[in-house]
Amino acid sequence: MRNTSFSILTHPFPQVLYYATVFFIPFYRWRHLSEEYAFLSVDWILVMLLLILLIPYYLVKKAFPEELRSNLGLLYLLFLAISVMSLCLTEYPIAAMDGIRILFMGYIFIALSQMLISQEGFSRTLPLVLGWSVAISAFLAVLGYFFDVEMFTKGLVGGGTKRGAGGTIGANNMCIMSVFTLPLLVHWVCYGRNRFSKSIALLLTFVILLGIVSTFSRGGFLHLVLICFLLLLEHRHRFTPKHSGIVITVASLLLLLAVMIIPGSYYARQRTLTKGVQADLSTSRRAAYLTVGWESFKENPVLGTGPYTFKKVWANSLSAHRFWRKERFAHNTYLEVLVGTGIVGLFVFLVLLWRAFKNFSQANKYFSNSGNAEMASLVRAYRISYIALLSYFFIHSALDHKMFLLILALSQVSLTLAHQATKKDGLEKASLIHDLGKGRAFAAR
Repeated sequence: MRNTSFSILTHPFPQVLYYATVFFIPFYRWRHLSEEYAFLSVDWILVMLLLILLIPYYLVKKAFPEELRSNLGLLYLLFLAISVMSLCLTEYPIAAMDGIRILFMGYIFIALSQMLISQEGFSRTLPLVLGWSVAISAFLAVLGYFFDVEMFTKGLVGGGTKRGAGGTIGANNMCIMSVFTLPLLVHWVCYGRNRFSKSIALLLTFVILLGIVSTFSRGGFLHLVLICFLLLLEHRHRFTPKHSGIVITVASLLLLLAVMIIPGSYYARQRTLTKGVQADLSTSRRAAYLTVGWESFKENPVLGTGPYTFKKVWANSLSAHRFWRKERFAHNTYLEVLVGTGIVGLFVFLVLLWRAFKNFSQANKYFSNSGNAEMASLVRAYRISYIALLSYFFIHSALDHKMFLLILALSQVSLTLAHQATKKDGLEKASLIHDLGKGRAFAAR
């Protein structure tokens, strides 16, 4: 069973190292210790310390970590193998080799997450760490935008308006993390241990919502709408006639606050969505990415041009002349995978995404059947975060995003914990039936 006996995985030191790594995810801009040596970042130093602790431990034990047994493992290896084959054929070997390095490092983070997230971590520690870290970064983004603190902003939108970014690498990244975390905070509001805990979750939720506004992100706005819709569906059973007055009052107050706090320029930016690809330079450039990606796929349909090479394909395309000849990501994860590893790589990638989704769905079913409503609700919250991330993939290149790597690991952890809960429930029922049988036999005597 998972972490039931003494193990280095449950020792406080590796646990602190791991959750410190997670906490630093929304603070990319300040993780690097040296501009000259980019690899010297706080998060990967913490990861290296974990590897130094764990690898000798399992070598001495001469055992393979049970936590790494996963129905996603073969798909990880298959995608890596396809990427290596694509590397062998690429015109951009340096970029593709760097892509292999990024994939490998991502797999290390997935493995550590599967090993170190216990049931306590899954249900309490991780939502707490993510909630606070993303909310702090969002608060900094709010300070940057609403109070003109330049160090917390990044880039400009039309008219020269600065965009809140907090500690992240950019406004869009701030949005991804905020949208990802919202379902977990809503779960916290519903299942908090007391009123104070629920109030804290509400406060963090409000800060993150303001953080999304501060980014001026159109994609963030669309995904906020998506998340709100999915959360309403998830918690619709809570909206009984008894609570309808409270819901209407809270909704009215939120609407009033939105009108008072959110500037008119934010709404004006969201209205540009109705203009499609002609809205501005950014949207027309994204349309060009699709054109360039499609042409590249037609030339290299099977194995692509090499992992993480879209930026090279773009920089060498005729379309790049219209938008300055500069390397850029595709702003579409699926397009990045298609161009980089061809139809073969995209197929394996989509199967991987489907399998992770199915893991969450199966875990939800097992927890529901065992009567653990709180864990089932939490699994569904993680699943909503996952759906939002998959949707964000259409407008952002995030194959190596730590939130994506984390949610893949969580899909397996949720299924493992659900299997354990089902097994435990089955053993308890069998024991009860056995005791009842012995009692009836005794009475018959």
